[in-house]
Amino acid sequence: MTSPRYPAYLFLLLSFLEGGAVMAAELIGAKMLAPFFGSSLYVWSTVLAVTLGGLAAGYFTGGWLSSKRGTPKTLFICLAVAGMFMAAMPVTSKFIMYRIGFYELIPATIFSSLVFLFPPVFTMGTVSPLIIGNLATDPAQSGKYSGLVYGISTIGGIGATFLTGFWVIPQFGLSVPTFIIGGLLAAVPTVLLFREYKWFPLVVILFFGACIFRYTSRKPSSANITIKYHKEGLLGQLTVADFPVGDSTGKHPPQTERYLTVNRVWQSQFNLDTNNTAIPEYDYLMEMFRATSAQPPHARVLTLGLGGGNFQNQLCDSGYHVDACELDPRMEEIARTYFRLRKNVNVVIDDARHYLRMNRKPYNAVFYDIFKGEHPPEHCFTLEAFREVRNNMMPNAVFAINLWGYYSGERGRGVRSIFATLASAGFNAFTYATGPDENQSNLVLLAFRTDCDPALVAETKSRLKGIPVDLGPLLADAPIQTDEKPALDHLNMQAYRDFRHLYVAYYYTLRRYQQEPPVFY
Repeated sequence: MTSPRYPAYLFLLLSFLEGGAVMAAELIGAKMLAPFFGSSLYVWSTVLAVTLGGLAAGYFTGGWLSSKRGTPKTLFICLAVAGMFMAAMPVTSKFIMYRIGFYELIPATIFSSLVFLFPPVFTMGTVSPLIIGNLATDPAQSGKYSGLVYGISTIGGIGATFLTGFWVIPQFGLSVPTFIIGGLLAAVPTVLLFREYKWFPLVVILFFGACIFRYTSRKPSSANITIKYHKEGLLGQLTVADFPVGDSTGKHPPQTERYLTVNRVWQSQFNLDTNNTAIPEYDYLMEMFRATSAQPPHARVLTLGLGGGNFQNQLCDSGYHVDACELDPRMEEIARTYFRLRKNVNVVIDDARHYLRMNRKPYNAVFYDIFKGEHPPEHCFTLEAFREVRNNMMPNAVFAINLWGYYSGERGRGVRSIFATLASAGFNAFTYATGPDENQSNLVLLAFRTDCDPALVAETKSRLKGIPVDLGPLLADAPIQTDEKPALDHLNMQAYRDFRHLYVAYYYTLRRYQQEPPVFY
């Protein structure tokens, strides 16, 4: 029975807050997983499954509680506990992922989500049945109040999704909003419980204080690595860090290299002391540049993906007119502020597919370097996407794609599928490895329109120094990717796992020597 002290609008307000907190927890949870496990389809599927599983378990439990002891007091306790669990997410997520982040991708992702995401979502799931039980004093009204409660909860979730995704995470990161949302969720029920339990607010305050203290007291494990930029967002975690570079011989003074990481994966670098803004030791960028050099002077070049802008600077300094399409506006800010991106590099903030579809000026060269961490976006590697690239190319233009080095076995199926899709889209494609070891090299897929001058194709290929790789005999299990049936994430599952495992393992190696970049602080 509903206590007369609590009007209906109070319960509906709590339902609205709970719905918003559920969606905020889901979005924030996925982004907390990204620096360790990436943001592939498998990570998002895990987050969705754990969220739905937690809600389902909470609904069952809330229904049982409502039939047994569904008083407002029970509801308030569940809400306060949900807020406490949410406030603990920044602490529990790091605790578990630092310990199992180097294990198999899918089991580690699932287990991590169960540890830090399931508890708050489960306790939030108990709220709606308890609210309905307190509102529907007449069984004949249960349907009416069920629809009202779940509708208002969903409206709260919609608002929180837009607010969290488009403003809160990009502006404030992950941890601070989690503390605030957890605090809002726990505040009202904690105040209401004060009448019966004088000690309850003190417990909640101490718990929140402990979580915040634990979060703020964690120190970087390396004092000589300087974080210049660190920002979370729906498109990933971006960090710019300055690393000291020592000289083992002692003949030269120490220097500093600057790195850009996307979800902990190194994306760009250059040496601050030598002012080397040209292409560093990334062999795949050199291969792409050599492919461009066969084009006429002052050629128009389109790069899809910006990173720190090293490649764009090299092209610009060589006299080419460069357009760079980048989805994440933070990347242009980073490239211009921290990596000295040339002023005459034209950066367009847009999705690659949308830009290709809307563009009306042909290019002499088009380059794909659109990894987000280890994750290439599926929609840019379909048959339809490659046809749109072809429509943006002059007849004698070159199209080059940077990929990781895996091309054989199960983990190479994604690369082989991309190669087969290129051929189906009307390209003559060739593959070059930057080294003999698939684990330590990149692949450059070089493609030309079928009406391209054979002499230009031969000249371009002659300029490359990579190792030719014949994928023809390996294409039997390489399906064509289409917009209707994109399967690149599925085909790349083992490649994601191996690539991410190598990076996480490398960071653990640095921790042993007190040199781990403090990307989580």
